[in-house]
Amino acid sequence: MRFIHTADFHLGKTLCQHSLLEDQSYILGEIKRVIKAEKPDAVIIAGDLYDRSVPPADAVSVLDDWLADVVLEMGVPVLAIAGNHDSASRLQFGSGMLQKAGYHMAALPSRGIGHVRLEDAAGPVDVFLLPYADPPYVRDYFLARAGDDETAREAAAEIREHDQAMKAWMAHLADLRGNEGMDSKRAVLVGHAFVQGGDVSDSERKLSVGGADQVPADHFAGLNYVALGHLHKPQEMLGGTVRYSGSPLKYSISEAEHQKCLLMVELDGDGQVEVTEIPLAARRDLRILEGTLDEIVEAGTAAKAEGRDEDYIHARVISDEVLHEPMRKIKTVWPHALSMERVLTRVAGDNTVGSGQENTISQRLAERPLDELFGDFHRQLLERDLGDDALTVVQTTVTDLNRHE
Repeated sequence: MRFIHTADFHLGKTLCQHSLLEDQSYILGEIKRVIKAEKPDAVIIAGDLYDRSVPPADAVSVLDDWLADVVLEMGVPVLAIAGNHDSASRLQFGSGMLQKAGYHMAALPSRGIGHVRLEDAAGPVDVFLLPYADPPYVRDYFLARAGDDETAREAAAEIREHDQAMKAWMAHLADLRGNEGMDSKRAVLVGHAFVQGGDVSDSERKLSVGGADQVPADHFAGLNYVALGHLHKPQEMLGGTVRYSGSPLKYSISEAEHQKCLLMVELDGDGQVEVTEIPLAARRDLRILEGTLDEIVEAGTAAKAEGRDEDYIHARVISDEVLHEPMRKIKTVWPHALSMERVLTRVAGDNTVGSGQENTISQRLAERPLDELFGDFHRQLLERDLGDDALTVVQTTVTDLNRHE
């Protein structure tokens, strides 16, 4: 059995107010080419098909066209779940009809764990689809199942955190496999969760406050493969049985060093798993450039001459001086530059410090009086000190601000 594991499309997402839909349409085309070349038995999408619960119409059209090509034209089943960014009710709409065509969607937690049985020469593979759900929805599901069973109701009422919710789901899955004929020796779970020890990035929306959103990988013991979504970096846990495919595109500056990929998962007749990463190349890469403003502009000039200036750029400009329209200068050579940050190397006569000590810089700034900081800013901007009258205005304003605070 061979299937492709992917997740976190986030269709409709913007980065630094820039729409990524053209890039997303391109990368879905790349995924489609891999599917056509590899001819997998199925494609798994582990949640977050859209970036928000009410996606823009053009994002819906992009997914609709892609699913039609994969499911109807290529004849490859797609097994998907809702993630924490998705609207469960919208994704669930029409799922009964679409299932007959080969598109299997599990979105509503009130419907429990979805089940799809795939077959190969070695026999059946049971794929269980567990949609994302906040703990209160999981608690409601198990309270409804408990009926008049007081012991079951008491256990369900204790579900408050994601760890407890996942533990309840996995106990329920064990019952399903034992009691309802879903007991094939090869079982795959599709889920959307934050597993403890996972490497996070800035673009993942937290599932809850603090660490209450994390679940132990041990909950998934006994399954041949667990295809997860939510974390955007490809990574593995539990000896490689539990895996995140990561997102197909870089969705934050913190993902600049990620190598995005698809996972080709192969299950042999005994349920042993072999996973191969298939790299994905974006329409435009997302890179971080660090240096002085002149160095970044010079690098862009060289890249432009070689036709390599189309990437998305986050510029980390090293400078202690006031910069005049730095982003405009960067965009003249890097037309798709998205953002910029200024990295200070010294503060008010202190010894030079490295960019890794920004917290120390912030602390030093916070310890200085506000009127002195304003005086430094005025001196850098206009190359002269504040006059006595202006200094009095600043000091009076600062005093008034402190009084109001």
